[in-house]
Amino acid sequence: MNDLSRLRILLKDIKDEGLVYTRSLDQNFVELGPEEYVHFIRPIDVRAKIFRAEDTVIADIQISSRIKAYCARTLEPLERDFHLKCMLDYEIEPKTEFIELGDDIRQEIIVGLPVRLVSDDSEGLFEISKDEDRIHKENNEHTHQPFANLNLPTEENDEK
Repeated sequence: MNDLSRLRILLKDIKDEGLVYTRSLDQNFVELGPEEYVHFIRPIDVRAKIFRAEDTVIADIQISSRIKAYCARTLEPLERDFHLKCMLDYEIEPKTEFIELGDDIRQEIIVGLPVRLVSDDSEGLFEISKDEDRIHKENNEHTHQPFANLNLPTEENDEK
């Protein structure tokens, strides 16, 4: 579904006090394919405060929705709220009648997507216990360690 025509702002509609523009876009607006790691599961709400300053139009935009992905640690499905703020500016000429926000908003959303998501339940999942750390160090005593004598900063040295 292409909602780009709904993101066209006529310059004559931007008054001195600015223009508040709100739209709810289809969750497939960004056109993420089935192979993508994240998907929108709710409509994408766009709220823009649009101002005109001489030969420039400035759009202060807030975007919100809900996304579904898989935890990068446990591979369990999870959902998260998606919020993004961005500011776009458009240089206008005397013959310009409108600005198109669609492609720029789509690009901002794609760039603003999280690289990976981790569920709250998996936060301490891969921490090493003190016993495991001790066993690891004991096992390392029997292996060749060419850099063992280097005085590298460690957490223990930082505390002193």
